[in-house]
Amino acid sequence: MNASFDKTENAARQTLQNAYGDAEPLYKAQLSALNKLSRSPDAKAADCAAQFANTATLGERLQARLLYDWPASLKPENGIPQIADALGRTQFTRLAIEALLYEITVNDIPGGFHQGLKHWRHALATAVAAQTLAERTGLADPREAWMSGLLHDIGKTPLYIGLGADAVMIEQIAQATPWEVDEAERLLGGVSHGALSAFMADQWGFPAHVVDAIADRHELDDKEEDAGPDEPTLRLTAVLQLSDYLAWILGMGSVPERRHPTLSEAVTRLMQPERLATSGLLQRIHGEMTRLAGFYPIDLPGPGYWRENLLKANIQLGRVNAQLKHAAQHKGHTPSADTFANPAPRASLLAPHRSLDFREIFRSTAKAVRKDFQFGRVLLYRIASDRKTLKLFAQDGPQEHANEQQLASIPLEEGAESLLTAIRRRRPWLIQGANALERRMLDALGARELGVSPIHSDRSAHGVMLCHNGKRGRPLEALELGALGAVCREMGAALDHARQYARMRQSAERDALTGLNNRGYMDKRLAQEFAYARKQNAPLALVMMDIDHFKKFNDDFGHQEGDHVLKMVAGTLGALTRTDGVAGRFGGEEFMVILRGAQMADAMQYAERIRSGVASMGRALGKRRYQGRPLTISVGVSACQGELPDAEHLVKQADQALYLAKSRGRNRVAGDDKERTAA
Repeated sequence: MNASFDKTENAARQTLQNAYGDAEPLYKAQLSALNKLSRSPDAKAADCAAQFANTATLGERLQARLLYDWPASLKPENGIPQIADALGRTQFTRLAIEALLYEITVNDIPGGFHQGLKHWRHALATAVAAQTLAERTGLADPREAWMSGLLHDIGKTPLYIGLGADAVMIEQIAQATPWEVDEAERLLGGVSHGALSAFMADQWGFPAHVVDAIADRHELDDKEEDAGPDEPTLRLTAVLQLSDYLAWILGMGSVPERRHPTLSEAVTRLMQPERLATSGLLQRIHGEMTRLAGFYPIDLPGPGYWRENLLKANIQLGRVNAQLKHAAQHKGHTPSADTFANPAPRASLLAPHRSLDFREIFRSTAKAVRKDFQFGRVLLYRIASDRKTLKLFAQDGPQEHANEQQLASIPLEEGAESLLTAIRRRRPWLIQGANALERRMLDALGARELGVSPIHSDRSAHGVMLCHNGKRGRPLEALELGALGAVCREMGAALDHARQYARMRQSAERDALTGLNNRGYMDKRLAQEFAYARKQNAPLALVMMDIDHFKKFNDDFGHQEGDHVLKMVAGTLGALTRTDGVAGRFGGEEFMVILRGAQMADAMQYAERIRSGVASMGRALGKRRYQGRPLTISVGVSACQGELPDAEHLVKQADQALYLAKSRGRNRVAGDDKERTAA
């Protein structure tokens, strides 16, 4: 073990203690035993199979995994011992270890199944890439390379379990760059996931050079200078780092990346990437991951995603080269730490993140996409709340056909298979008129073909983006649609943020007890409505109401019943207020309703409807729940049509009218010295 790893041992032990306590799951002991048996020349396949004798559920999952790889030679009725004997010790232990690591990565995280799947997808992609690279270069043993890939992030599970809610902060940092994660993990948890992964691999008995490759994969340049007899470790580390890089290139990173991953200079010297036939390499890795996705519930990026990533890598390289050239021309100038930050991506990748307003996100993205990709027309649709319809939300480009209005709404029913496939599988699609609905869409838009890209995030499907170049424009290309998928993923993430912001804002503007708007929101909304009414010379009315003798409800029945009274009055307000009214709790037992476009007579009728509704409810409750204590409200109304100087005067008049209603006996409506009293 190297010195840097030794320094983390105490922190690693503490992290595992925080995550699992004194009793780690049984399959961790199984993993150690299987690893030892896999390297023992005297071990038999039956010895390996015996590790699953007392774990029926895990045995069933392992059996399914084994049958998936060898369906022709194995039979479902065969048990674990028979399957182990048929495959032999080496093949059996390899897949058994894979199955155990899947359990640790995915199912160990409480409530974090989907997050665990992201980590597992990245581990699988790295392992497949490492085995492929080892086979092609001869720099490492393919089985050890594969194992290093599976293990290199295994420490994330216990680290994130131990950190609990603080783990969210690590993900937030990961939005900026994946390489900053290690520092955040050391700060919050005392150890990085890479160091913890190496520690766990060592505890499970994996070879020292595998452990060191995991620990050192981000510091390869520093290790190359004093490699000496540790050369096998250096070569395996280079294979692992390039494999990790390729997994990110393929869009299979463990967290959303905001900067492109980087490679050590030692990788280019040891691996000689120019000789690797990169395109075929990536296709082989993606093909194997596609096969594995048939067994594991993991999502894979759509076509063209890795090409987009390669383009970004080349852009980054060009920018770095330009900065180095500039620095060389100005001797004595040392580039700052952010000199080699990633370049700003194309405008359409940035456009979704410029606002937290849904309409602005759609509008700006449509405009940027059309400009970047030179499409003739771009249309953005949102999935309606009923999940059965697409609603046009934004568009850019000349609208040359009047029939396009027919596509303001697209039902997701018979004929919409292409749209549904794009949304459900999260992959681009090409519409060319396969059925009546598709032909109607093409005809309405005046298009020969339509590109469809789903707008989605990891959590939600938001809608689709349609693009076309008319009947005589250039054909759409698969690479374009693949690159467009990256934009739509950014848009999906931005819409998630906008939705979260809207919920937070709504929560901040809601009264926690009644669910109505709170005082702060009502003050802000009244100022807006007053300004609009004065500018348009439009009528505006305000209704203020107060629960009569509310203090006595609290005194006679307790504060909990007082809260129920507030909720019931608020419920009546919500049920009897039309969409042109804004209701809120103004404070204590006082409520306010803003009536846009209402004259005094209209507002008085509304107020009487509310008063009567509360009184009817109060009479029923007085017979059972609140005997001897009738529930009623007093209401004051004011109205204006541009003649008052500000909104405060409207509130003052309504408050004076409310005082008048109270002074005249309560349970009545008053306004402009007019009043309506309970019958």
